[in-house]
Amino acid sequence: MPQFYRPGGSNVPPFDTLADPRRFSILVDDFVGGSTETGEVGQLGFNIKQIAGDSGPDVDVITTASVVLGRPGVVQLNTGATTPAAADEGALYLQGAVALDASTQPVYLAAGVRFPSVASVEFNFGLFATAVNAGRDSDSVTIELDTSASTKLTGVSVASNTASSVDLGVTAAANTWYTLEIIATSSWVGFYVDGDFLGELTSNIPTAALVPGFKVATEANAEKSVQIDFFCQRMPVSRT
Repeated sequence: MPQFYRPGGSNVPPFDTLADPRRFSILVDDFVGGSTETGEVGQLGFNIKQIAGDSGPDVDVITTASVVLGRPGVVQLNTGATTPAAADEGALYLQGAVALDASTQPVYLAAGVRFPSVASVEFNFGLFATAVNAGRDSDSVTIELDTSASTKLTGVSVASNTASSVDLGVTAAANTWYTLEIIATSSWVGFYVDGDFLGELTSNIPTAALVPGFKVATEANAEKSVQIDFFCQRMPVSRT
């Protein structure tokens, strides 16, 4: 038996089973590669979508020293031009679909985000319906900031346009980095901010296929943005 195989029944590589590609798909993006064109953002090739409004969303690569200190790559998703119409909304998302299941390991999502401004901004990070429509979407599991409703981060789960939410108790501040994490099955969703478990939901969890991503919208006649340091997704797979 080759030394790099563990003794036992099957050929399992000698690394953590959570990283076994036969059991889990792990996606990580530090946004140090790619371009600012749709389908090419970051190493994973995030897509840019205009969801609503007159101006198309875009992505900037941030090089300001105080923003990127300790963070190898930062991109900024913007709602559109400098003075778009109110309610402009854009998304940054991956095409690979995810389905939640209570009988397997949960899906795990994480991202580092920062808001240059929290006034009149609406933001969601997590899993969205594959069509990637406005706001919370018809089906989704996300961490949300909607300053027209609350200045606090909120955990949200939506199934067939019916939502459940939980106040995570964190008041969003401008120019502050937050690590957002979601752990989800088809029967339970947990929400974490900066490593702290802050809320859970057990109702209105979607059964539809979902895609991971970010959304930002403006609720005023001004461009709004979210800066993104990293993205991570780990999900169970069925491979032999």
